[in-house]
Amino acid sequence: MKIRIKDNSIRYRLTKSEVDQLAGKGEVTGRTEFAPGSPVFYYRILSADVSEIVAKFDQKGITLNVPKDQTRAWAASDNVGMEQYQDIDDEASLRILIEKDFTCLQVRKEEDESDHFPNPLAEQSPV
Repeated sequence: MKIRIKDNSIRYRLTKSEVDQLAGKGEVTGRTEFAPGSPVFYYRILSADVSEIVAKFDQKGITLNVPKDQTRAWAASDNVGMEQYQDIDDEASLRILIEKDFTCLQVRKEEDESDHFPNPLAEQSPV
């Protein structure tokens, strides 16, 4: 699972097995270690009894709660992603995006993409 954070936007990309794991077991977790003795940063998505996608941040990291029905429907469909805007206050919101991770159009030797979704643009012939 990959995350990308920019300003008030957070984007998750999940491989095929991670999408299946989220739909089946109800949880996908990633972690990043920074330095000896530092806390581990966790980022997770939970399939939960909620009415909409909700992001929470605490000392351990970021947790997204996604409605169970929405998670299962997304995993079984060709839909690329799920999106939610979470109000922060009267003037700001957090954009939350969860997407299926596609293979890159150009081969990257340092990256294993065997568990990625086929890129729909890869089959288009050049103009």
